[in-house]
Amino acid sequence: MVCCMYMQHLLGQSLPDCNGINFRVLEVGGASLLQEISIDDETENYMFRDLMRYPGRRLNAISYYVRQGIIYGLDINEGLTLIQILPNFEVVELREINVPRGLAFVAADIDQINGLMYILGYNMNEPESLLLQIDLKASDFNIKYLPVFSENSVACADLVYQPARHSLIGFDHKNQELVEIQILPNRAFASMIMHSNLRIQGGIPSLFYNKDSELLGIGSDEMLDNYNIYGFSVEEKKVNVRQVLTYENNQDACSCLSPVIFTNKVMTVENSSCHLVTFEYSLVNLKDEVFDEVILKNRFPDSLIIESFIGNQGFETIEGGAGFSFFEIRFSPGIEGPIQLKLQLKVLDSQMDTIFYNQAEALISDKWMVSDNPRTIAVDDATDFRLVPFMRRSDSKDITLCQGDTVTLRPEISDQVAFQWSDGVTTRDNRVSDPGLYTIKVSDECMDYSATFWVEEKDISVELGESIEVEEYEEISIVPDILNEEPAIRYFWTADRPGIDVCATCQEQSMTAREDFKIRLQVITEDGCTADAVKDIYTKALKVYRPNAFTPNGDGVNDFFQLYSDRDFLLKDLQVFNRWGQLVYQQHKMSASNDMKWDGKIGNATLDAGVYIWKAILVKKGGRQELIQGEVNLVF
Repeated sequence: MVCCMYMQHLLGQSLPDCNGINFRVLEVGGASLLQEISIDDETENYMFRDLMRYPGRRLNAISYYVRQGIIYGLDINEGLTLIQILPNFEVVELREINVPRGLAFVAADIDQINGLMYILGYNMNEPESLLLQIDLKASDFNIKYLPVFSENSVACADLVYQPARHSLIGFDHKNQELVEIQILPNRAFASMIMHSNLRIQGGIPSLFYNKDSELLGIGSDEMLDNYNIYGFSVEEKKVNVRQVLTYENNQDACSCLSPVIFTNKVMTVENSSCHLVTFEYSLVNLKDEVFDEVILKNRFPDSLIIESFIGNQGFETIEGGAGFSFFEIRFSPGIEGPIQLKLQLKVLDSQMDTIFYNQAEALISDKWMVSDNPRTIAVDDATDFRLVPFMRRSDSKDITLCQGDTVTLRPEISDQVAFQWSDGVTTRDNRVSDPGLYTIKVSDECMDYSATFWVEEKDISVELGESIEVEEYEEISIVPDILNEEPAIRYFWTADRPGIDVCATCQEQSMTAREDFKIRLQVITEDGCTADAVKDIYTKALKVYRPNAFTPNGDGVNDFFQLYSDRDFLLKDLQVFNRWGQLVYQQHKMSASNDMKWDGKIGNATLDAGVYIWKAILVKKGGRQELIQGEVNLVF
């Protein structure tokens, strides 16, 4: 992930827009080194310049937050600590992060629109991957854990965020492929974009977009001798070496993202040529700044005529507009918030059968930028759509309905037709809360369309059993009882005490009870259905009764000195000393408490009455040992 920042920050100047100057960190000699990445315009080679050294730190997973002008990341030296790198390069520690053991969290990027940082945890030898979602807008930087579902578990050493698709892109070095991680409310899905045609060892620990929106990465070659800058062409499904570097230590970079996201979305990718074609444009400023004057323009084939504009901001038409095949409009300066524009076009040729590619342009602060198609992974690509004289299509979909939830059924057809669902709904979107078969059929002079949605309700429940009371330091096991378990399911365990060592993604739990705590399990299916259960664990400390006197007179009452409890326990190394510190009795071996006792003698000789000092080692559950001691009065 690559970010933009300037040394002028040290002089208190405002943060400029990204212009191809990026940043990364390296591990060098027990320190982290922050570097600037720039490109030589003549040779087109990338150059690296040292900026700041952080002794004793291991900085990783760095990401640049445009809205604040600050780099976020992790210090992974001891555990995980969320950090900021301020414009003056000072490191500020924000909070510690509890994560499952055995997972490496080094890949990250930021959803610039919503202020959410995503960090991927993976293990090369384990099937589970986990995504952390950190809210950078919250004062406590609260964390949500999203399990990652995939055909093959993903292991990405770095990520870039694709804002138009609300997804993450990474190079999975376990499977040698570029992957997309789609983010959903309580889970994520990873799918392959393209296989690598090069053998890349150790993954791509630095992945970023350059100023030309090309996806680049820094990683090692098959021989592990050199590091290279690789170029990933999503459109051509190819990877190539852009520049050969020398060997480097572990590294990570952050993404250099344009502060304005400009998308051009066609509402229906395939449409009948006698229906209106609808486009939606969106310009989002990632900085907390108002837009200066914005000019938006686009041109369509002569067979497409603009019928109407609908915008959320005031604008004036410079050229074209309604009745034309092109438009150029100006939005007034000082616009706060995003710019959204809906455009409808009429097709003059009702027999047209062709595919169009369309790309709009926007002038913002004297700089032109082109629109991006949000339906694709590629950045700054044209929006494609198809027109056909008469559209015949039949869709069939299986939809999962989680118990107690609702789902929206949405046909992929033009919104300018009359809708009639089998349950009586007459709008395009049909929001249902009951399982069953839902059908829709639309027929007119331009279209013959039908769709069948089979909505199946799935119920998943989990139980952990009743609350239990255990002995301090006792090893306990918790096996969940899951009803209606789906084949693809993820487990996520948490405890309300930081000292409880929980395996977050295990199916079952084994742990040591050191104190009272609650343990919670959330199970999530691939369809997104969830269930929760909580179990209280009460820890009862071992209380040992220590008598202060005994009478070894052979009457069968209180003849021995020994330690008591309402539970069985173990002792070892029981020692008794007289008032001058001389050892008069000892028993080294570990024994049950009722076998560790003293009869008041040294050898076969009974000792004099008086006060004696004793010491013993109490062996608790789990093998934990504790020295206990006291005084006992020998009485005749």
